[in-house]
Amino acid sequence: MNHLLTLTMLGEYSMQTLERISQALRDSGCNIEVYRMLRLGENFALLAELSGTWDAIAKVENLTTQSAEEFDLAITSRRTQGEVAPSEVMPYAIDLVAASQPGIVHEILRFLRQNEIELQEQHTNSYQAAHSNARMLSLHMNVDIPVQTSLAALRGNFMDLCERLNLDGIIEPVK
Repeated sequence: MNHLLTLTMLGEYSMQTLERISQALRDSGCNIEVYRMLRLGENFALLAELSGTWDAIAKVENLTTQSAEEFDLAITSRRTQGEVAPSEVMPYAIDLVAASQPGIVHEILRFLRQNEIELQEQHTNSYQAAHSNARMLSLHMNVDIPVQTSLAALRGNFMDLCERLNLDGIIEPVK
């Protein structure tokens, strides 16, 4: 039986460190199910889900303390049961672009919660607009919408939210 471990790491960016981490994961006997790394200035953040036998997972758990000290990393790990089979849901994507301002992500998350929409993945990025030099925000979310939800009403409420917050947004099915 395979067991699952969710692993997060935060530390100073170095290709040598990333290579050593991947080597340690390989040597543990675990399989990498999900691996996402993002460079954040001089740092990196890593999120991974590993699968393996109970002893392979235990080996990774033991390595986290050593690796944290050796590479000056903040590491957390947690055993998990894997993906919960969704009830009757439809996969949708939400995309937004707006002038960057505090609170946008919170308002979108509140909208999702109020409409019983589950968030699966989110990417948010800010950038400088090419012509105006305005600070912009780009947001992408993959969500699960319950099948009993009225899509017309949901879209109307979403567009009202976008208008109220001055966002350019769209909600559409994942194909």
